[in-house]
Amino acid sequence: MKNYLLATVLMCLAVVNLAFAQSRTITGSVTGAEDGEPLPAVSVQLKGTTTGAVTDFNGKYSITVPQDGGVLVFSFIGLTTQEVTIGNQSVIDVQMSENLQELEEIIVTGVAAATPAKKLTFSVGSADERVLQQAPASDAGSALVGKVAGVRVQPSNVPGSGPAIQLRGATSLRGGSGPLIVVDGMLIEGTLANINLQDVERMEVLKGASAATLFGSRAANGVIQIFTKRGDKMQVGTTNIMIRNEVGFEGYYASRAPEKSRHHSFALNPDGSIQVGSNGLGVPDPVAIARNPFPSFTDHLDDFFGGTTRMTNYARIVTRGANTNYMVSFEHQREQAGVELHDGNRRYNLRFNQDTRIGSRFTLSTSMLYARSINDDRSRYLFQLTMMDPSANLTAPNPNGEPFLAMPNKFSNQGWNPFYQLTNNKDNSYRDRFVANVNGKVDLAPGLTAETSFGIDTWQNSSRSFQEIGYLAREGTPGVGSLGRDWSTTLAIVATGKLTYVKRFGDLNIRSNFFFQYEDRNNESFNVSGTNLGVRGGFDNFNNVTTSENDNRPFLNAGSANTSQIRADNFSLAVGGDYKDRYLFDLVGRRDGVSLFGPEVRWQNFFRASAGWRISEDFTIPGFQELKLTASVGTAGGRPGFNDRLEIATLTNGNLNFPTQLANPFLGPNITTESEFTLNAEFLDKWTFLASYSFQENADQLLAVPLSAITGRTSQIQNAGTLETNTI
Repeated sequence: MKNYLLATVLMCLAVVNLAFAQSRTITGSVTGAEDGEPLPAVSVQLKGTTTGAVTDFNGKYSITVPQDGGVLVFSFIGLTTQEVTIGNQSVIDVQMSENLQELEEIIVTGVAAATPAKKLTFSVGSADERVLQQAPASDAGSALVGKVAGVRVQPSNVPGSGPAIQLRGATSLRGGSGPLIVVDGMLIEGTLANINLQDVERMEVLKGASAATLFGSRAANGVIQIFTKRGDKMQVGTTNIMIRNEVGFEGYYASRAPEKSRHHSFALNPDGSIQVGSNGLGVPDPVAIARNPFPSFTDHLDDFFGGTTRMTNYARIVTRGANTNYMVSFEHQREQAGVELHDGNRRYNLRFNQDTRIGSRFTLSTSMLYARSINDDRSRYLFQLTMMDPSANLTAPNPNGEPFLAMPNKFSNQGWNPFYQLTNNKDNSYRDRFVANVNGKVDLAPGLTAETSFGIDTWQNSSRSFQEIGYLAREGTPGVGSLGRDWSTTLAIVATGKLTYVKRFGDLNIRSNFFFQYEDRNNESFNVSGTNLGVRGGFDNFNNVTTSENDNRPFLNAGSANTSQIRADNFSLAVGGDYKDRYLFDLVGRRDGVSLFGPEVRWQNFFRASAGWRISEDFTIPGFQELKLTASVGTAGGRPGFNDRLEIATLTNGNLNFPTQLANPFLGPNITTESEFTLNAEFLDKWTFLASYSFQENADQLLAVPLSAITGRTSQIQNAGTLETNTI
């Protein structure tokens, strides 16, 4: 037994010695080529493996490698990556120099492959984190105000709603003017309201059709692409934790409110108060002149609106390892509506981004966002307060003792008390949204990359409203009570495959890609409402709906129910590049097949051709570091609505009504053709100048055209009309 144990121990020692014999340690230091100073936090990785190290404060490193060596990769942000073959070396010292190309601005939106901004043949606006966060903003859309030329941002006055954004001029007479939103490569439905500014690393803005051709039939209004933080720009081995709490206050603009008269034309009581008739309104003065002063004068806007308070709580952790980086963030935002009885908006965001490098050729990236918002959708009754009797007491109780007098206004029987209306109505909406995108990228050969991604954008909207029995803010008898429910769900799927080839042939740089994208969006919605409630006391339940004495049926209305599916197959080929870094060119072709188009024109083509000349590369101009001329022409489209191409007939109580809209099998998208000319300059090592002229012809506008009675239909959606815009 002792001999057996001794043999086992000797065998283990032999295995350990063999393992040590199969590996060895490499040491060395990393310094800057310009000044010779040590460089800390430089990543040192054994190529093709997960083995890595990081230089210390003195630029020193130590890494264990196989006996047969391999290749060490030295990388640092802003410096040129170096690869060194180990061979029989045991000490490897490296000097690293600045990577000037990495330090300059790179654009990836709307082009065949990542392109230096100086080599673009059309104008693209961009803003990084430093610019976007110069002023506080509740969402990513609001942060664009004044940051990118040609971008118009109209803030919403509804808490929790994103701003309206328009790039350059209007492109549609019938549809919206909002741009296509892309987040981390995923096409997003809707606005930027759910995108937290603290998560944003940079934005790129394609303002017109000539720049947005690669996005085809969804890009007539331009494109905004958002890149969120991922941790890939951090040094290997570092972690960053951020906690931010922000409180903002905004008062209403009293100067914008119309000034009310301090006199009225009603008859007076002996004590100077206004005489009131049996209908509750003031008795007109026989003289019919506004000569009598109000017994009291109250600024109801000031009483009602206390100002909007916005509170944001945000936490984020970002880390980067040798082969993986990730970012996790959470945000809670509360925005009050400026009214004490109004709940405003609440929003909760949770984001997770991760990149994993597997070997030396494959990268797997994941981006996920969950957002929940809760809105109080009750009106804030600004108009009623503006027209309210200045002597009305809004806080007085009702004759029955309940809070707030329903009708304090002596001017009109329409001037209900907003305090009463808010107290006796409920109207809330809820949205749960989940966006996820998985991307895989593999280097097939030098300059040749294959990339595929699969993304979903799904959300559920619901709302519920309630009005108590006996509601007085209405003409006639007190209300019978009502309640309602709305629900909708949407699932949008986007799958993409892309092959990119970037290569330099002598003085010629080529950037190209072939692209396929599949879109599938499904939507379902319905609403139900009920009236004539049976029991008072806040019973917001359909079991509280009574039945009719005539037919014993409950007072329910099923409202509308809708189901829709939209599918699209999109292909594109883009080739761009430059000759001798000064003569620039770009060609794009895209073909979209979309179910929203009529069956006779289901496939549509889009194109772009552009060129540029970097004059400063051919001629030395004192004081100018860059001088460039570009010209481009391109097309993009706007898709019709789901019902536009179809014959429309309504279904009521099981009966099919006669159609009112005639089908159009030739209905296509509205097409925007844009010609753009730009002059770009950088001079005196400090200043930049950009002048651009854009002419857009927005043809095939989607309009409802009246039809002759002979057709038996009232209208048809047609491509009929052209809108032209010029932008300087």
